[in-house]
Amino acid sequence: MTGSGLAGVALVLLAGAGQVEPSRPPKIGKHRVIPARAGWPAVVLAYRRTPRAALRVQFGVGALDDDITPGITRLSQHVLLTANRRGRYDKLLEKLHAADATLRVETGHARCAFVLEAPAGSFDTLARDLLSRLLSPDVGRQGLGKARQRLFHEAPSFDTTALATMFSQATLSDYGFGTKPEGERDVLRRLTMSEVRAHIRKHFRPANATVVVTGRFGSRSLQRAALRYAGGRRRASTARPPVEAGLFQLRARVEIHLVGLPVPLGTATDAAVTRMAAAILRERVQEDFRSMGVVYSTTVVSVRRPWLDFLLLILPTHDSSTTGIEADINQRVRDLSRAEQLDDTAFERYRTVLLHHLDLIDRSPVALAEELAMADSKTPWFGPAVTKAVRELEPDDFRALVAKWARPGRAAYVLLAPRLQNRRRVR
Repeated sequence: MTGSGLAGVALVLLAGAGQVEPSRPPKIGKHRVIPARAGWPAVVLAYRRTPRAALRVQFGVGALDDDITPGITRLSQHVLLTANRRGRYDKLLEKLHAADATLRVETGHARCAFVLEAPAGSFDTLARDLLSRLLSPDVGRQGLGKARQRLFHEAPSFDTTALATMFSQATLSDYGFGTKPEGERDVLRRLTMSEVRAHIRKHFRPANATVVVTGRFGSRSLQRAALRYAGGRRRASTARPPVEAGLFQLRARVEIHLVGLPVPLGTATDAAVTRMAAAILRERVQEDFRSMGVVYSTTVVSVRRPWLDFLLLILPTHDSSTTGIEADINQRVRDLSRAEQLDDTAFERYRTVLLHHLDLIDRSPVALAEELAMADSKTPWFGPAVTKAVRELEPDDFRALVAKWARPGRAAYVLLAPRLQNRRRVR
């Protein structure tokens, strides 16, 4: 079963965490990082006593690498599954179905991933099979047609991963991010298997991969399986273009307002402040906008991408002529640093909610794998150090730190809609 990425699992957990009363104090487990070295992938292992486990194999390649063949990265992912002589894809689907497991693919601008989730009892066998197919592929000359048809028949995804990509597509089009990961059908129809195989040989190599394993699994056996394969080079860091504030529009099948607010990251305290700001905005925007009849549900998530660290506000709407939404959000962003709008009692309540959010992520293998994949070896993002920083964060310190970047003039607003309005792009 392939489809869009599973970052939406974390979205569901976060959205409902406010009503959850855990039976134990939130405690975030440790994880082990084996940094990438010459030829080998980076490996992250996070063992948890959960009934299921997840494997995320992420490659440093995406739509930015498609060049004049938009969609070739996404198509290559399907080819790796359907035309790989390491194992028949129909047999793999049978194993997944029998084990109550799922396998999905996601594609962004500078990275793509394969995400496996399965019950702990069958996970290790399925994970070793998938690692062999992805890190040591043997792509034949047949099967491109099937892969292309699978791509053409995919349902559009509007989960967190897809929406973060659309935000960048709208706001950073001047820097090459305007390419759609799903590509252009006319171009994809003309692609040959030789071109796809060359793309795979260049980018889908062990050295360009990050393997994240979470949940209940055989840690030693999976570590050996992940480090069994070597070859290629790791992608260099993506240049970080500036995200300019203003109003942008992008045609889509659904109507959604996206608001992106760049955040500075570098320390565990930075991560704690960012996550606290997301928790506060999520509840306040949800309550206020729902009472105003503007939106029914709202999500605010912290997102890390190779080109941008930001808070993403997701507001599904039903009337793109809605006015004043930017001004209302601006006010709530300003309120983050105002003591009269965020007193110490309210701050403690948000801290409790945030700790429950982090605990829920830590207990969901798919959500945890996504969070750990967003981290890197230099920037704390998820783990005991960040949880400790959340617990120790003082209200006055939060207000002072968040005031440095939580300013409306830094936010970019994107309207996704089937029909674009005559609203000019403001920069």
